[in-house]
Amino acid sequence: SFFAGSQAKRNFLAALTSALFNKIFFLPSPNWPGIVKALGDSLEEKHMSIFLDDPKLFSYLIAQNWAGVLPRENHEQEDKFEDFIASVEANLGANKSIYYLDRSYNLETVIGKEGDLRHRLRITYVNSSPSDTWPAGKYKNRIRVYLPFGAKLTRALWGETNITKDVSAFVDFGRTAFSMLLELSPKETKSLILDY
Repeated sequence: SFFAGSQAKRNFLAALTSALFNKIFFLPSPNWPGIVKALGDSLEEKHMSIFLDDPKLFSYLIAQNWAGVLPRENHEQEDKFEDFIASVEANLGANKSIYYLDRSYNLETVIGKEGDLRHRLRITYVNSSPSDTWPAGKYKNRIRVYLPFGAKLTRALWGETNITKDVSAFVDFGRTAFSMLLELSPKETKSLILDY
């Protein structure tokens, strides 16, 4: 009986969290080394990040690379160019379609005779959701792609559709970034192509 704005999602997440904590903390003989290793692996592989209000504790998380903070550009060596790319996605579909999502990434780089760099980033998405029924459904994604400061977007395609005019550019963390909204229906495959 889920619909956007209903309590069903909150109730589902509360039941899931309760079951997870019961599984972890109330096992007859909990496997603490395995639990700690799984949490550590999740942090290292960026499946989980942590935020704390305490600046000292948060600086420790940043030092461990567990906070999900983008690194700043290194300006110490003027004769070197530092390339960079990071994509950040937010599922806005009020569902769990990301569970059914597969992605592949491909970056092609061409260095011109004058030393200019041209890149083509292709992110291919496959939504294997069986239907539009919650928790599956359409993947509604606000993606932000962070590039070196000053990067210029020349073209953006979503499947066969040119979405260049729908892309928002901004500067954050000392990087040039581009943001766009993408939607992918169940059982659909599409590629996002960014030429910059």
